[in-house]
Amino acid sequence: MPQPTPIIITLFTLLLLACGPEQENENSSSESSAGSVQLAPAPVKVAIARIDTLVERVQAAGLTAPVHAFQVVAQVGGRIVDLPVQEGQQVAKDQLLLALDDSDLQLELDKARSQFIQASIEYGRIRGERQHATSFQIKRESRLLDPQIIQMRIDSLEQAVKSGTALPEQLQFARAEYEAARLFASENKETLVAFQSGLASALQQVRAVEQQLQKTRVHAPFGGVVAGLANQSGAFVAPGTAIMQILDLSQIDLSLGIIETEVSDLTPGRQARVHIPALGNKMFQGRVRTISPLVDPEKRTCQVTVRLRNPQQQIKVGMYATAEIAGQLHADVLLVPREAILERDNRKLVFVVRENLAQWCYVQTGRENKDLVEIISSEFGLEPGEPVIVDGHYTLVHDAPVRVEDE
Repeated sequence: MPQPTPIIITLFTLLLLACGPEQENENSSSESSAGSVQLAPAPVKVAIARIDTLVERVQAAGLTAPVHAFQVVAQVGGRIVDLPVQEGQQVAKDQLLLALDDSDLQLELDKARSQFIQASIEYGRIRGERQHATSFQIKRESRLLDPQIIQMRIDSLEQAVKSGTALPEQLQFARAEYEAARLFASENKETLVAFQSGLASALQQVRAVEQQLQKTRVHAPFGGVVAGLANQSGAFVAPGTAIMQILDLSQIDLSLGIIETEVSDLTPGRQARVHIPALGNKMFQGRVRTISPLVDPEKRTCQVTVRLRNPQQQIKVGMYATAEIAGQLHADVLLVPREAILERDNRKLVFVVRENLAQWCYVQTGRENKDLVEIISSEFGLEPGEPVIVDGHYTLVHDAPVRVEDE
């Protein structure tokens, strides 16, 4: 086999020497460039760790009810002649709600007034006779109706009744006579004459019929909304028939059953956040109004009422609602949002932003509520006022560069 000539070998060697170092330099430059690549800062959102009061909340559910409700009930029977309202109508205080036929009562009133006039005439006659009575008649009448004399007779009869020599009925009659004598001996002798003539009884009858007439017309005791209207104009109603309700919806009470182990954490005036699913995601603010001292023996709950303002009357009566009420209060504790807490290797930590780096900080947590967690201690000195990451931190590593985004 022919051997390559020295000239060809020399040329090939020269070519390798020329190309080798240049290729090596290119590879070295590429590796150096890759090693110097810097990671882009990860976008994160933060919240500030702060010293504040941790509010543990008590949760419960219940139904809404009106603060003020008036049940319109027929107090007298009759036919409805005027019903100037309808279901859901807003009415003002003292507005007419219902009128019943009062023609029969008007006749009774006329009759009672006639009897009153007759009694007035009799009253005048008796007064005239008394003014013209002789001094002998007056002295005799005064002696017979002398309270002191009658009281002496009562004392004697009491002893006689005890000894069995007098009847109890005699004692009762003497006592009644004593009351009449007191009335006659007082300055109100005219009252006695009024009873004797029937004037007082006639006046009472007139007033009684007038009161019945007033009950044929019902007015709103306060401004509110008509609800539960169950009758129509022209219908006959008996006494005690429920006609409608007037509901004041400017404020609403939410009745809650709080379990007995939590009710001791509540006091009247505590704030409450209320959610009514039927009204979407809106949260209503209220306060604890009353706490019942009674515990339901079966449910082991205590009735708590939360008062809500309802100026636009969005909340209807009987709506289902859930409430979170401020219970135990823990003042001056270090708090971070729940979203800031992560768990790695069965240990809890938060990422603190320091010099644009995410530095993890192992923490020991304490009490918590729906939004915040108490930090009892930390390994790397978490301080109040430091920003902790609440979003974008699930894949971060220690000392990773970050960029804080505004909310």
